[in-house]
Amino acid sequence: AALANIEVIESKGLLAHVREMAPYFQRQLRGLAEIPLVGDVRGIGFLGCVECATDPHAPAATDFDKAVALRIDRLCYENGLIVRPIGSMCVLSPALIMEKDEIDTMVSILRDSILQVQDEIRAEDRF
Repeated sequence: AALANIEVIESKGLLAHVREMAPYFQRQLRGLAEIPLVGDVRGIGFLGCVECATDPHAPAATDFDKAVALRIDRLCYENGLIVRPIGSMCVLSPALIMEKDEIDTMVSILRDSILQVQDEIRAEDRF
């Protein structure tokens, strides 16, 4: 199975495609750093992480930050995007065949979800 996977990766030029698209993916993700609820954005290649931080001065993520990431995950899922919440982080690892328009859609869904949760917790007077 592993050899068959390597054959597909090589024959379809997936590595070259990821090398071409990854900088675009990372730039689009970094654009989320402007949102106040986002404490950090990091990644490499087609792996990205958006970390939630309701208190930018806290030395570590709080339980509330972790709950915020779960809320964002739920909204993303409802809008067609699977995000893996790990602690206070929303982790993305898109398919290696993603194109720019699909990356834009993915980041847009994540942005809208973060903004909605941010508005909700502001209304709850928790941010």
